[in-house]
Amino acid sequence: MNQMTRFRVRDLGEVLVLEIVDRKLLDETLISTFGQELFEFVDANDARPIVLSFKGMDFLSAAANGKLITADKKVKARGRRWKFCHIRPEIYEVFYITRLHKLFDIHDTEEQALAALQAA
Repeated sequence: MNQMTRFRVRDLGEVLVLEIVDRKLLDETLISTFGQELFEFVDANDARPIVLSFKGMDFLSAAANGKLITADKKVKARGRRWKFCHIRPEIYEVFYITRLHKLFDIHDTEEQALAALQAA
């Protein structure tokens, strides 16, 4: 896998934490790179669960949401689990309106997401 520019990865042993580095995902080129890196990460890594952190992210476009939906299908098709955390109220509102809050398992903090993975 190429060097990731849209994410920071932390290996916690049993879980991989993937933190989005962008504050906003609006530009088509950035969104394309975001999706490509996310898909490659899901495809290239083992079966460990993933926590996707939106810490520091202020805005997520509809096109970026589409990349998350595609990634969710890839994660689930591989029998993997992932949780989302640190989603600002403005982003959560979009997830709620589009009913994505029912598709994604969303937690307030990384600690809560990690605990949910351990409980599952």
